[in-house]
Amino acid sequence: MTQQKKRLLVLILSVLVTFGWACVLFEIIEDHLSAVLGLSILIPAAVSAYVIWLMRDIVPQDRIEFIRKLSHEIGEGAKGDPILVPEDNVPEEISPLVHRLNQMIAFQRDRYEQERDFTAHASHELRTPLAGIRLQTELAMSTSDQDKRDKAFRNIIKAVDRATRLVEQLLALSRLTAEDFDYASETVDLVALGRSVIAEHMEMARTEKIELIYKPKFRRILIEANEESLRIMIDNLLRNALTYTPDGGRIVLSVEKDHASASLSVTDTGPGIPAHLRETVLKRFQKADQGSKSGTGLGLAIVKRIVSLHQGSVDLGEGLQGRGLRVTVVLPLGEHNA
Repeated sequence: MTQQKKRLLVLILSVLVTFGWACVLFEIIEDHLSAVLGLSILIPAAVSAYVIWLMRDIVPQDRIEFIRKLSHEIGEGAKGDPILVPEDNVPEEISPLVHRLNQMIAFQRDRYEQERDFTAHASHELRTPLAGIRLQTELAMSTSDQDKRDKAFRNIIKAVDRATRLVEQLLALSRLTAEDFDYASETVDLVALGRSVIAEHMEMARTEKIELIYKPKFRRILIEANEESLRIMIDNLLRNALTYTPDGGRIVLSVEKDHASASLSVTDTGPGIPAHLRETVLKRFQKADQGSKSGTGLGLAIVKRIVSLHQGSVDLGEGLQGRGLRVTVVLPLGEHNA
């Protein structure tokens, strides 16, 4: 075997080994990103050392020295925040390997930062209802006035409900954003699903003196979708509208279709969202100033994720009578195209 063929064989082996580890790491990262961040940087360093050993007799000494230096830099990066390896003056034989390594480091760093931000926001959001529970409990314990005590208990229940809702949304978003999310497509009647979900919110609407109306334009609209996630989506849209619509307001859930897609919209008479903030509130933990009422900042992010899974689109606009908010979701009909 010629020297050139040996070098080519070694390079192919190094790329295959590194790519194999990358695939394994991407699977692990989804569930244990923080724990494996250092490990995922050390493994390529070990692979590089192995490649150096293989190439000791067939690669010029200056190339081997460069690879040793590269391996050392990777190892140093594992001790703290991982840094990208400079690609200037990289020997052409290992340039693809270095480029792939930088892609992996950038991916891991981005996911780690997302996880860190997510945890920080979740902790902040949970702190509010927990602080409210503590405060109201202290008030209930310190007063002998039964009316004040009853009011404190009602506030405790509201705070517990808010914390419970937040945890449910955190779990839902975590599950929906996981790479191994089991997206099982099935035939779903969007009209029947909308009717089922809106019925679950009628009691809350009556309590808040809000008129909740369902307006399907067809008796049945069949689409190929994941029914569980669509139920979560409609639930979040209605809860969001009920949270911000004032007493005496109105909310309309409508469903319709054309030849290629189905659309579902929730329109309300709440405070609405300014046009320049509508894209922002689709991100996690982002809220618009909507008066005294406050949500978790996760509802619309969950909606956007579910719509994305279904290759649809979501649009925010003006609500009823020139005020409020309208959220419209468009989903492909799939094999049920008319």
